[in-house]
Amino acid sequence: MKKFIPILKELAKDKIMLLVEDDEYIIKSLSAMLSRFFIDVYKAEDAEKALEIYENLAHSNIPIVVITDINLGEKSGIDLTYSLKKMNPEQKVIAISGTEDKDIFVESIRCGIDGFVLKPIEIEQLFNSLITTLQKINYDLELKESRRLLENSKEYALKLLDEQDKFLKNAIHEIHTPLAVIITNIDLLRMEGIKNESLSSIEAGARIIQTSYEDMTYLMKQDRVANIKNKISLVDFIKQRVNYFTCIAEVNQLSFSMRLGQLNLPDIYFSELKLSRLVDNTLSNAIKYSYKP
Repeated sequence: MKKFIPILKELAKDKIMLLVEDDEYIIKSLSAMLSRFFIDVYKAEDAEKALEIYENLAHSNIPIVVITDINLGEKSGIDLTYSLKKMNPEQKVIAISGTEDKDIFVESIRCGIDGFVLKPIEIEQLFNSLITTLQKINYDLELKESRRLLENSKEYALKLLDEQDKFLKNAIHEIHTPLAVIITNIDLLRMEGIKNESLSSIEAGARIIQTSYEDMTYLMKQDRVANIKNKISLVDFIKQRVNYFTCIAEVNQLSFSMRLGQLNLPDIYFSELKLSRLVDNTLSNAIKYSYKP
């Protein structure tokens, strides 16, 4: 029995005991013994008094363990358990009884009693039942806390996603107009036949910004835009994207070399938007991480 004492002390130190027993000697002896382990031990001689005490204790948010005799008079310990479980389905109840009637055991299981101790009470059996019940309480509390933390994490993640969405919308709005003006002016200067190293650098920078702009637009709209698949010539598509990134490569003193492993590649049916993001990010990373002489 000694091995159970430190375990019981640790498990019961932050919990309340409610003893329900109509035998004055038993309730006094159990109360004296269990008060060494629990914060408080409350006593009731019948089911009505027990429910009254329980209702007052339930507001404290301190875990309660109920030990009740089965035979209490007008209302039995089983009736009490039904009432307690109705008030709090998670309430843990240990029953004590001087009978080994199978019908009582069956009814105890049916009403949700968590442990059963026979009279005359053996302390080791009582402690063992208490430890098992208290461990269940702790497990339920830990599970509830984990669910609470998970729910809080979910709410926080949703809030972050909402903030990200707002940021992307704002960034896209702020970038779009000046970027369009820059690209338009570059095109006008190119049409006039102006060739200038600084202009090439500006054009390369504008295209990098445009790629980032298109990435942000894709992130914001990917779940809202229909996944439309078109017939695409893969070779022509890649050539077009390579041509777009050529000025960026040249500013970085790099060049593209395109080789086909197979002639006459078949057309594919794919989302043009998704393919452009895939190819553009591949080319952008190739420029970013390539060795520069």
